[in-house]
Amino acid sequence: MRMPLQVPQIILAALIAAFWGLAAASPNLDFRQLAGDGLLRIGMNGIFVLALVPPLRAGLGINFGLPLGFIAGLAGVVTAMELRQRGWSAGGWPEFTLAAALAVTAGAALGYGYARLLERVQGQELMVGFYVGLAAVAAMSIVWLIAPYRSPELIYPIGGQGLKQTIPLEGHFEKILDHWGWTGWPEGEPLAPGAARAPAEARPLVPAGLLGCWLAAGLALAGFLRTRAGIALSMAGGNPRFAHIAGAGVPPMRRLAVVLSTALAAFGMVVFVQSLGLVQLYKAPLGNTLPAVAAILIGGATLKRATVLQALVGAIFFQLLLVVSPPVINDLVQRYSAGRESLRALENLPDILRVLILNGFILYALTRGGPEEER
Repeated sequence: MRMPLQVPQIILAALIAAFWGLAAASPNLDFRQLAGDGLLRIGMNGIFVLALVPPLRAGLGINFGLPLGFIAGLAGVVTAMELRQRGWSAGGWPEFTLAAALAVTAGAALGYGYARLLERVQGQELMVGFYVGLAAVAAMSIVWLIAPYRSPELIYPIGGQGLKQTIPLEGHFEKILDHWGWTGWPEGEPLAPGAARAPAEARPLVPAGLLGCWLAAGLALAGFLRTRAGIALSMAGGNPRFAHIAGAGVPPMRRLAVVLSTALAAFGMVVFVQSLGLVQLYKAPLGNTLPAVAAILIGGATLKRATVLQALVGAIFFQLLLVVSPPVINDLVQRYSAGRESLRALENLPDILRVLILNGFILYALTRGGPEEER
């Protein structure tokens, strides 16, 4: 009988529980604030992790081409902002919906082209995907400079052309999901019953709208995987020969997986930037791929199999660890390093721990298959 969590996940869960226990016991840390930040980061990054599920189930391995989806999401956001400034779109929810629609459409188109490329390099999907992501971000850096955007808040003031590296979302749809359905902790100051959105100056401690969007995306993906097309997609990854005999074409199913993954990543980027409150262009999309990969592997996925539940669990584990480890370790170092200068070097331990976890689980998955592959 297979355990729902393997030994690495159990060890990591114990480590996370220990960190959060120390955070709750420390008089110098605001546990409520840390918990709110953890929930916020889970909702912000969770859809990126879900986007990795379809290619893994289709037998394509880890989709290192996620930056294609990130680029599509950013393009959808800045285009919606440009249309808003030209008076072709209203702000708030209409603008967010328009950005999401443009992002998903562009992500699906890029995903289809990327899927056709992968068909020509079968067996080298990981390496090709990694370099496609790097090349796409580099090429898009040129596009951001020459794209015909004219809104003053988007472009550089000197020269009148080229999108800024960082564009604030204030006045558009900043934190529109975070504040929708906002709730506070019992001892906090929750909104009045029936209120749909928090005041602009309030910071959501429990971003119900954001978490609801993440869970809804997970349920939608899980529902799709139970349909005929979803079963055929999983069959194409699990047993391609049987899938062919059953009439489920393997290449079309793998194309569908890549399109779905890239479209999900594009939508996830729209959710991410609304929560961040900033649109970061040029090289910024490169920083979201490896954390998503590490998260799904932390959840128990392998290069041959992944489930929506593993993606959800991995996102929770990874983000909770990233949120709590730096302040807890810094607090311990400050409390116990008085008169001991040698312990000051431990202040860099959170960053070292983050890098070890991020790359360690990726290395673990690349060098060792799951239990189903060992038998």
